[in-house]
Amino acid sequence: MGEHLHAFADSNVTVSTADEEEHDEADDAPRDKLLEMVRDRTGHDFSTYKQNTIDRRITRRMSLHRIDDTKDYLVYLRRNPEEVDELFRDLLIGVTSFFRDPESFERLSGFLVQEYLPEYQGNTLRAWVPGCSTGEEAFSLAILLLEAIETLKLQISVTVFATDIDERAIAAARTGEFPRNIANDISAERLRRFFEEVDDTYRANKRLRGAVVFAVQNVTDDPPFSKLDIVSCRNLLIYLKPATQESVLSRINYGLRPGGVLFLGKSETVSPMSAPFETVDKVHRIYKTTRKAEAGQIEGATGYQGMRRKRTESARASAGQAAHPPRNKTKQAAEQCILESAPPAVIATKSGEALYFHGRTGRFFEPAPGVAGNNVLEMARSGLVFELSSALSRAALERAPQVRSRVTMKTDDHEVLVDLYVQPVDLEVCNEPCFLITLIERPEHPALPREDGGDYSDEAARRIRELQEELQSGKQDMQAIIEEYEATTEELKSSNEELESTNEELKSTNEELETSAEELQSINEEQSTLNSELEAKNEELGHVRDDMDNLLAGTRIATLFLDDELHIRRFTPAMRDIMGLRDTDVGRPVGELTVRVKYRELEADAESVLADLNTVEREIQARDDQWFQLRIVPYRTSERVIDGVVATFNDITQVKRSQRKAELGQALAETTVNTVEEPLLGLRLDFEIETANRAFLKTFGLSRNQTIGHSLLDLDAGAWDTPEFRKILEEVSRSGEEISDRTVEHEWSSIGRKRLHINVRLVVVPDSEERRILLAITRIDEGAAAQTAQRSESE
Repeated sequence: MGEHLHAFADSNVTVSTADEEEHDEADDAPRDKLLEMVRDRTGHDFSTYKQNTIDRRITRRMSLHRIDDTKDYLVYLRRNPEEVDELFRDLLIGVTSFFRDPESFERLSGFLVQEYLPEYQGNTLRAWVPGCSTGEEAFSLAILLLEAIETLKLQISVTVFATDIDERAIAAARTGEFPRNIANDISAERLRRFFEEVDDTYRANKRLRGAVVFAVQNVTDDPPFSKLDIVSCRNLLIYLKPATQESVLSRINYGLRPGGVLFLGKSETVSPMSAPFETVDKVHRIYKTTRKAEAGQIEGATGYQGMRRKRTESARASAGQAAHPPRNKTKQAAEQCILESAPPAVIATKSGEALYFHGRTGRFFEPAPGVAGNNVLEMARSGLVFELSSALSRAALERAPQVRSRVTMKTDDHEVLVDLYVQPVDLEVCNEPCFLITLIERPEHPALPREDGGDYSDEAARRIRELQEELQSGKQDMQAIIEEYEATTEELKSSNEELESTNEELKSTNEELETSAEELQSINEEQSTLNSELEAKNEELGHVRDDMDNLLAGTRIATLFLDDELHIRRFTPAMRDIMGLRDTDVGRPVGELTVRVKYRELEADAESVLADLNTVEREIQARDDQWFQLRIVPYRTSERVIDGVVATFNDITQVKRSQRKAELGQALAETTVNTVEEPLLGLRLDFEIETANRAFLKTFGLSRNQTIGHSLLDLDAGAWDTPEFRKILEEVSRSGEEISDRTVEHEWSSIGRKRLHINVRLVVVPDSEERRILLAITRIDEGAAAQTAQRSESE
């Protein structure tokens, strides 16, 4: 922090102020480029902000990056687009808090309760807070309105529209969550009534949050809200240029109902030009509307009225084009005629740089001695320079046409009178405001009549006109000076506002330092407490170790723990019988042990588990005909770090013996089935063949691969899939009753047409709920057709 402060103090970055007598127009170009980059990236134009405010924010960003030249900072922005976003957020100056200027809020509350709300006739009180930042001001106004309504016991709902151009600020405001330090700005009673404590934050309760509606909006460009009762626009106008301030105030006036309330910051005020506002409290900046502005009176309106005008103009233009089809030759001739008959004119910038000359302008402008230039203020003839400069400045400030009549201009041999017109124009090819300067030379005028009936001389009349015009010009210049003074005063107020904000931040930093000192003291106390807790943990760890030793001793599963170098870390007592381990073997490599089982790959499998982090499972046999299931898995710590392996030996001797008996019984059953001379089949309930004896395979000419695993109904091209045979199988599987000596006759490809005598019964597998179908063919006879043929032959 100190290094940055020293760097900022030593930097050469300077900020221009309104008090500087000279201003280099060339310095504006880099700043305009910066604002153009911000506009292209964010879509927001800061050209309506005061130049000094913009310069201060740009200087701040430059000092953070230790950049002295604005042009270097422009290069830095082009290389780092994310810095454009940071500059955009700095330009927004999101300084806000709850009930900022508490005395002003208390005065507004008294005005609402005593004067405004008792006469209110509506059902919904609508308010608007433009430039709400993160929402503190909007919630403050909502609290004030809800309290006022409760005090007067009115049945009125409250809706506060809170808008800002910063989408991130609006997103934060919509959460309604604020840090606990807002208790410094909000009373305990208001915290209890309008907020809820959630973790380390205060959250606006349902009633308060439901009264505020947040939206992204640009107050200088987007249409204002309508039918408003209150607008709280505090500390926003101080950053805008006077013309933009008037535009914003006209939008606010348009949105307010007649008699609506405007609440400004202490550094803001409505200018004398803002006639629709009546002062309620000058100190606390509370105003009322006296009449409603029309949509057409809003400067730079882009709302629905402005859109309707544009559509109307477009429709008229389209109608005109439809009634009179374009004739290029006529149009070009007409334009040429107008240009030839038009008076001499020049298109120039605010600084006087000429962009285009029309007509014979040499009578009014002549090149100045020295290096050739193109500035009309330098080329203007004597007597014309002052009026031309004044008219350009006023036209740029007011964005309105300026007229200077009867300007005395000196030519080579005599004086002439000139009418000067300066009209703001928009040129797409120019990035700055341009002005059309038109000069019309007046003929000599007759002498003015005297009051007593006589005539003044020409010289006296000319002198009177000159004095009158100089007086009028002096008044206009004085008005411009007054307005510039007011603008400078507002900028100073804005600077003071920022200094106050900085002072508050420094106070907050000081409080944090004091808090840090208290935290250090608290840490010392916590350290003593931690020492006591550590002793208790050590004692607890001893108990846990004892419990672990007893657990390992009581379990019958032999377990071996190896570290990441495959050295023995720990083992259970059951491992003594398997590998003959002793307590002194802890720390020995596992490869040096003498294993009492028929398994020499323990070390290799452990290395494989460490390398691949997989699991190895094997069945191994001991020398005394014992069997173990070995399982090796990685050893993971609580931080999910691999720190060795764990090998477990489960005794499966009884399982192996039972398996052998089952295999022996199955082999015996298969031998018995194959010994029977009658064809036999074992079927699942879905008629899939599980077993078939040799007699069946031989009788029907099938192999085991063609039979086992196939459905009986699919054998012999579906020869077994007959309604009668299917009915028999389904009946047995459903009822479980045995069918004996049932006759089925059919044509088989292997044995021809035969009559089968079959027995079918349902078999339940022991110690299981599984069931199987056993089918036996007891006898095979010739079919009825074959017997008839034999009888015919015998006869």
